[in-house]
Amino acid sequence: MTRFVLLRHGQTAWNLQRRNQGKEDIPLDHVGRQQAKQALSSLAEYPFDALWSSPLRRAAETAEIIAASTGLAVRIDHRLVERSYGEWEGRTPEEIGAPYEEYRRDRVLYRPPGGETGIEVFCRCVAFLHEAIAEEPRSNLVVSHGGTIAFLTAALLHGSPSTASALRLANCSLTEVVLLPDGRRVLVRFNDTSHLDPKPIPVVSYELAPLA
Repeated sequence: MTRFVLLRHGQTAWNLQRRNQGKEDIPLDHVGRQQAKQALSSLAEYPFDALWSSPLRRAAETAEIIAASTGLAVRIDHRLVERSYGEWEGRTPEEIGAPYEEYRRDRVLYRPPGGETGIEVFCRCVAFLHEAIAEEPRSNLVVSHGGTIAFLTAALLHGSPSTASALRLANCSLTEVVLLPDGRRVLVRFNDTSHLDPKPIPVVSYELAPLA
């Protein structure tokens, strides 16, 4: 059996401002560091074999807080970075305007100026998972980003890039997928923030239209 526990990094100042972070190297704020420490209570039940992290500071800082408690070495993998938003990084949806609405309608194929498509992120997530699974049956903790974890979750569940487009993850939330020897995949928990106090800001990034 192989287990993947996916932990989104803690809160940053740009999360609060709703700015696209992408590959910008934004650190955790004080709440984010507190959230990473609170996550330890939910992670203590697992005997992890490997701790993986994106190299970006907000994820690496979260992973280092976990590592200090567990004794695991942080294994940095550049395929775990957030989706690149190119020229949109540092800007809010309101500042981007109409093009952002086009992106919301097609998160898979739309390429922000100078950024990545969802297909490209999905492919690097699949490549990472393929190598991690091939090492040996083990329990993996992966610290990454909201968009990247959505693609990792979709790939683990035999979904598509479009599957990831429907998923939203809160800061320092936990998602767990178990791969059984018979090939089945089990979603044990998704976007779990029960360990956090106070609860993170809502992950819905825009108002839903009322039902007709």
